[in-house]
Amino acid sequence: MDEQRQRKLERAKTYIDKLADGCDPFTDAPLEDDSVLNNVRLSRCFFFVSEVLREVIDNGGVAVRGGSGSSKKLPRFELTAEQYSRIELSEDAIQITDLCQRINAVADLDTMRKLKVTAFGAWMLEKGFLTTVTVNDKKHKEPTPEGKNIGITSEWVDYQTGGYYRLKYSKNAQQFLVDNLEGIMRISNGE
Repeated sequence: MDEQRQRKLERAKTYIDKLADGCDPFTDAPLEDDSVLNNVRLSRCFFFVSEVLREVIDNGGVAVRGGSGSSKKLPRFELTAEQYSRIELSEDAIQITDLCQRINAVADLDTMRKLKVTAFGAWMLEKGFLTTVTVNDKKHKEPTPEGKNIGITSEWVDYQTGGYYRLKYSKNAQQFLVDNLEGIMRISNGE
């Protein structure tokens, strides 16, 4: 496959992966809860398209009919103790997409499903570390007092659509989420 086609396929896969994870592919901002792009059916579709693109890239840029790829269901996301130990936390506060990428980077994603960034938000809402607020008729996630205690902060970011709260996770918050990854993985795996 020529280099230009390879780059286009990789870029398309990156955009689809970010949409599947519930993020704006250009800004990495979380998609609004009520955004059509954050619909669970579309998310599943994006994951499927991502798998197909991975197969095409791995096959030199050619689609293969009847291949083994996307028709097989990958096992649940899991980490070994050794993989847990390789998760790199940032000294600086980072967004949840960055932490999710760091965790996925230590996993063997050729043999299992990817950890979904949306699972973090769902788990934190369920456990009371985040809450949903409405600002200018749009829903946003904000840390609760418990969330602030573990190191979640938020800042308002102006954007073309009016803006959003950017959540940041301190090293302490990152470690807390890694320590509670089992529950987050269950949500990501659809359990």
